[in-house]
Amino acid sequence: MVAVLMALIPAVSSPIDAKATSPAQTSAVQSSAVQTSAVQTIAAQTSAVHAGTHASTTVHPEGHDGNHPVTPQVVNGEPVASPMPYPWMVALLQTATIQPNAVLGQFCGGALIAPGWVLTAAHCVDFWAQPSDIEIAVGQPNLELITSADRQAVTAIIVRSDWNPTVSASNDIALLQLADPSRNTSVPMLALVDAANTLTVGTPARVVGWGQIEDGTRPSYLRQGDVEVAAGPDSPTCRSMPTPEAPEGIFFYLPATMVCINGPVPGSPKTVSSCFGDSGGPLLVAQNGGWAVAGLSSWAEDPCDLFEYPGVFTRVTAYLDWIAGQIPELFVAPNTPTAPAVVPANGSVAVTVTMPTTGTLPTSHVVTAAPGGASCVVSGAAGACELTGLDPLETYTVSAVASNAGGPSVASLPSTQVTPGAGPLQSPFADVPDGSYFAQPTAMLALRGITTGWGGSSTSYNPTELVTRAQMAALLWRTAGSPPAPTPCGLIDEAAIPAYASEATCWLADSGITTNNPFGPDGLVTRAQMATFLWRMAGSPPSPSSCGLLDEATIPTFARPAVCWLVAEGITTLNPYRPNDAANRAQMSAFIYRFGGVENLWVAAPVNPPAPPSAGTTLSSAPTVR
Repeated sequence: MVAVLMALIPAVSSPIDAKATSPAQTSAVQSSAVQTSAVQTIAAQTSAVHAGTHASTTVHPEGHDGNHPVTPQVVNGEPVASPMPYPWMVALLQTATIQPNAVLGQFCGGALIAPGWVLTAAHCVDFWAQPSDIEIAVGQPNLELITSADRQAVTAIIVRSDWNPTVSASNDIALLQLADPSRNTSVPMLALVDAANTLTVGTPARVVGWGQIEDGTRPSYLRQGDVEVAAGPDSPTCRSMPTPEAPEGIFFYLPATMVCINGPVPGSPKTVSSCFGDSGGPLLVAQNGGWAVAGLSSWAEDPCDLFEYPGVFTRVTAYLDWIAGQIPELFVAPNTPTAPAVVPANGSVAVTVTMPTTGTLPTSHVVTAAPGGASCVVSGAAGACELTGLDPLETYTVSAVASNAGGPSVASLPSTQVTPGAGPLQSPFADVPDGSYFAQPTAMLALRGITTGWGGSSTSYNPTELVTRAQMAALLWRTAGSPPAPTPCGLIDEAAIPAYASEATCWLADSGITTNNPFGPDGLVTRAQMATFLWRMAGSPPSPSSCGLLDEATIPTFARPAVCWLVAEGITTLNPYRPNDAANRAQMSAFIYRFGGVENLWVAAPVNPPAPPSAGTTLSSAPTVR
């Protein structure tokens, strides 16, 4: 085994390497404190560092085998999803004047932690002669797609003054200051890990980078891998990694400033880990609903995919004070954000927070709904998220708390009131055409749990299927909020009522919405009967004696006031009405949806079941609804 740093060092034949091996480079590296001779050229020292312990092996910094660049990508990981889930991810590149091909020019990773600052590993950058030798690209997972417009200039390289490549690569951390921070003000920043997060054994984490993969090829697309912390902050050892008492060359594990990780591969001695070319890339942990950087890829044993030899990362919590000394504004809590903008969206609420005009930039916003406390997270100084799991009929306000490394802001003023179910809805059913008269109705009924689909399918509605009286009873009962009802309820054919409609039918009978006995659960519901059910649910309100329908004379006497009430309230617009036709599921959904609008069911708590109406005409057995 050979311990190595994880950077992809440019080939010695390049102009950059000539600069990197020059003694003049040491003074060119910008430091936050007095620069000392401890900042050295990794490329110039590597062979000497390892000569004593591995005399028979020529050891090179990770990413270079003496002749060819070593490939970059997370070993035993997978390509990241699209769209890019890590907009703050940075590729460190040789400047385009030296290597215009970003695939060949990428040598390390990093993370954008402020619009003008990139966090990375010291060993990635301390050998560069001047900042202008480095460019970065943010948020582009595919190196092949990086153009000149994506490249950003670096104006300063700030390496921790006690970075020591000759003693276990300790204090392996650096910052790059960018020439034009304004280019990144709309880019979400990666949060710094909370100081209290000690990264105990088993803490789940994720590695991201363009480093070498298991087959030794060089993919150009960003990869990720899920890992866990392999040793806690108080453990002096990390599996078989070298220790101060038993170092391997200059390398040994220091738990106070390093964290080791890997991810088991089931049924294999291999591991998910960072590898050559991943250097400087972030170790991510979950924090406040988003990601935070807890480590920076530093060094590992070669090969880097063995479970007993975890990858070693710089422990970011050990350097928060140092980062604060370089970027003090990053540690000042944001000002109170403005009230979020809210829009109802298919039963949820789309929330937008805007960029602050004063104070420090947030790295995230936690958006919370009241009442109930449902929340979502906006990553970055501005953006949007979606509040889900809300009652579509409840009225909510939404507030936002902005956070960065300086802590949380005061909560914003609440948003305007919003009802999740009040906005346009998207029907979940594949057989409901967009824009059809029953698209919104079926979407609302599905959102409220009044219908769950047809035939056991949550994506099929079967809109032309005729509706039985048992099905109609179940739908009306659910529309009313599924109130309790006595069972049995004395219907002659009660044994024939399907189980799903038993309580619903008894509720209709107990409430006087139906007076038919026997009920006739398998009969089809006519449009006249459907009108009567809804009218009685509304409490049998007064209605016009005549409503101008072309076929008004054919409406059964028991249903005439009900149908004319539907016409007056706009629940039906069909003329002629066709009262004796059997109703299908599309018509039924539209009737219930419009009825709910009249009765304010979709913007308030469900109405209580109405008092039993006065005795009316018995509904004839007729034509079904799950």
